[in-house]
Amino acid sequence: RIHACHAWGRGFESRPDRKEGSQKNDFPFFVMPYYTYILYSKSLDRFYKGSTHDIFDRIQRHNRGREKATKYGVPWVLLWKTEKPDRSEAQKLEYKLKNLSRERLCKFMMKYREGVAGPDELLLIEQLSGC
Repeated sequence: RIHACHAWGRGFESRPDRKEGSQKNDFPFFVMPYYTYILYSKSLDRFYKGSTHDIFDRIQRHNRGREKATKYGVPWVLLWKTEKPDRSEAQKLEYKLKNLSRERLCKFMMKYREGVAGPDELLLIEQLSGC
């Protein structure tokens, strides 16, 4: 005689009544990308590095003076951005970028130029001192 808890194996084997997608609480899984970005303020001659899930809203917040760290550098220009699969990965890159010197940051953007926002921004990166 087989005991009820042993009827379908050791618990990790598939059971006929637990087919994929048959659970009541199945929801579609959406991956929300995050972005790591680099802004530049001509008035301050400074870079700002950050990460967010809504890059366009975030840049608007920076340029409306709603962010304490960038309040005085308006207008900020998006120089470079990249998409990451999750917040953790975006923040890891952000912290690495924050530790780069100005020269190394410019070299980084030139190396990964597929993330440069456009041709005008590429020229600006090339013109910045130390690049």
